[in-house]
Order: sequence, then C-alpha cells, then structure tokens
Amino acid sequence: MLPSRRLRRSWLARRRHDRSQRQRRARRFGETYDIAQGILYAAGLPADNGVGGTVQASTGARIINLSLGGPGDDPTLHDAIISAAGTGALIVAAAGNDSTSDLFYPAAYPEVLAVAAVGPDGAAAPYSNFGSYVGIRAPGGNFALGDATDGVASTVWDFQAGEPDYALAEGTSMAAPHVTGAAALVLAREPGLTAAALRQRLTMYAVGPASVYGAGLLNAYNSVTQTFGPPTQLYARLYAATTGAIAQTVTAQSDGAFAFDDVPDGTYFVYGGADEAGDRLIGWPGRVWGALGGSTTPQTVGVLGRVHYPVSFSIGLPAVQAPNHSLETASPLMIGGYVQAVIEDALNVDVYRVTVPKFGFYEFETSGWVGACGFALEQATSIGLFDAAGKPISADDFIDSRHFNFCSRLSRSLKQGTYYVAVAGFFNGGRYRLRALH
Repeated sequence: MLPSRRLRRSWLARRRHDRSQRQRRARRFGETYDIAQGILYAAGLPADNGVGGTVQASTGARIINLSLGGPGDDPTLHDAIISAAGTGALIVAAAGNDSTSDLFYPAAYPEVLAVAAVGPDGAAAPYSNFGSYVGIRAPGGNFALGDATDGVASTVWDFQAGEPDYALAEGTSMAAPHVTGAAALVLAREPGLTAAALRQRLTMYAVGPASVYGAGLLNAYNSVTQTFGPPTQLYARLYAATTGAIAQTVTAQSDGAFAFDDVPDGTYFVYGGADEAGDRLIGWPGRVWGALGGSTTPQTVGVLGRVHYPVSFSIGLPAVQAPNHSLETASPLMIGGYVQAVIEDALNVDVYRVTVPKFGFYEFETSGWVGACGFALEQATSIGLFDAAGKPISADDFIDSRHFNFCSRLSRSLKQGTYYVAVAGFFNGGRYRLRALH
C-alpha cells in the first residue's frame, strides 16, 4: 500500500451519472438482500431502510457499478437487477477473479454488462474470469508482471485510522469502474442514450479482437467520438544517410503512393509515418513509423542523376531486435523518429546510434508502450549519452520520481556528428519507447 495521500485520483468523468454504492462482497461480508437493497436505492426505487421502513433516492442513477459478486444465482439479487434495469439504468459489474468460465453473479445476468480485466500490457489478466457472459474488458492490473505499480490506483478504507486512503489493487473490481467512467463520459455528451444504446456504444467501439474476455478492450475516446481513433495521414520522409538531415517530407496518397522530386545525388534512408488529426507530427511514439528495409536495418537508396527509383515497404511500430548492447551492434535512431524495445536483461543496456545533422539542442526521452508515463515501474529507465568513441557525455534518469514519473529525458546541445544513446532498464521485461527530437 502506498503512503497515505501520496497518490492522486484522476476522475474519468467530471460530470458523474453514477451513484457510488460501496457494497460489500456477498461471499465474505454482506447479505445478498442488503446488496439488492443498495441496487434498488441506486436506481431511485424504494429500498428497505433496515428499520422497518423504506427509503428512496430523489433521482435514480443512470449507471450503476457493481464491483462485487459471487458464484450463486440469487433470485432476490436478480429481481433487484431487473428492477434497476427497468428504470433505464446501465448496470456494470465485475466478471470475477477466479480464472474460470463458471458463471459469476450479478455479472452473469443478461441485464448486466460484465467486465473482464487486462493488465498494463493489454493482455488478459491471469486471474480474470471469462466466458460467454463477459461483454467487455478493461484495465484491472496484474501484479504478476513483477511490481506493485502494475495495479490500479483505488480508494480504500483505512480501518485503523478510520479514514479513506489510496492503494494499488488488481481485479475485475478495478476494471468495472473504468467502463462505468467511460459510460459516464458518453452519457454526458449524449444524455438521451438509452441503456441498451450506451452498452452497444461501449462494446462496438472497443478495440482488439473479440474473445472470451469480451468484445474488445474498452476505449473511451472511440466510444465518445464514435470513431476508431483520430483521422491519420501517411507521410514519407527522406533522410541523408551521411548527415542524418531530413531532406524532404512529402504527403502520401490515399493508397500510400509517394514521390520525392528534385533529390540531389547522394545516399538516403526512406522512412514512413502517420500523423493524427492533422497535426503533421510523424515519428511520434505510438504512431506507425518505419523504414525501407526495416527499423533495425534500414536500407539505403543511392541517387545518381534524374532517374526514377521505385521503392516499396510497409510500416508499423518500430520494434528493435536485440542484441543491441554495444557500439558495434547499436540500432539506428533517427532524429524526429522513435523506436520501441523490451528490456530483456536489466544487467545490459540497449544502445542506439544517432547521427546529429547540425549544431543544436536535442532531446532523448523514453515513454511506455501503453499510456502516459507515470506510476509504472516497468517503464523505469535511465538514459546515457556517449560520443562516437563511446566516451560518456551525460546521463539522466527519472523525469519526476516525486510524482511517480519513472520515464527518462536527456536534453543537451550537440555538435554535428555521430553519438550513441544507451537505455538502461531497472526491471527485466520493461517495455519502453525512445524518441529523438530536435
């Protein structure tokens, strides 16, 4: 558990359409009847007040999150679910943490959107339930990946101090609120949506293949915008092989075709990438980026005279192939581009060769494969800069460890020439992206 107050919550939706019901897990503490009454109350229906009367909220919640459950099909619980759904509420529930396809309630009721869990790597969490009743998957954490920051930040109750606190946890109970929050974002924008339409919106715009863990991975952006990501535009970029300077950047046609005109004689690398929403930023971490011949071994093209030089290549995410742990085996990194890699052995460093085209201020920065930097030790890196002979120039580690940003950034003025950038990881299996900017 983290020290009290050191973790800051970030709400998925400022305008909340859900009423938090901190119900206790039926199998361990509470009675199913009590949980049923909480569901009725959340939906704005009359509920048992525990002293022989009833209580009713003035308005019902449009979305109800149930991070609870058990293996038993209880008629009282199901009746409450049916009644709550009848008011027009979307009911979201945790699919369970038993690594099984056995039915888990209330998630398995047809009126409920059941949520499975994935870890920070996007893969199904090993504890997550699965099966035909699961509708969607969302981040739930996975401590099995190796460190405490592989969980999900959550509110907890400190029983000794008698006050709320924060901690990292894992489970489908962590995944379900992500779906609830995304649903609130959609509903804030389109309050007229029915529960069925809202459910369909979330599952239709989930990403990744449908599986026993649901229709796909929750994507709030897609669900809100009804798109599968922002619009993109492909570009081709020509680098001078000897200096590393960008010679030309041209827009590709819709079929990917491109042409460079009036190219001086010389030797060049050809790269391709895509921007997003018209920002014209290519080679940005997480966006498609690649080279003729591949990112690890880009192929040069020699230009001599005004002759047509046809080339064809595909691009994706620029994964680096090990070994690249020495100056001799260094992988290329272009200014204005990026690479992504895995720390196979924390005792080794990954080395990249950079050709600086002219004197100026340059920046090298690591980030994670998924999400922004911060609170993820698998992204913990340090960066070292070396000259052409391998002599150390400078080094830097965490961007802001006080605020749990364990990615790295190194900035420095450099003269024209060849340099080497080394990335050290603190944990085996750490996944990072490294970009070079001018």
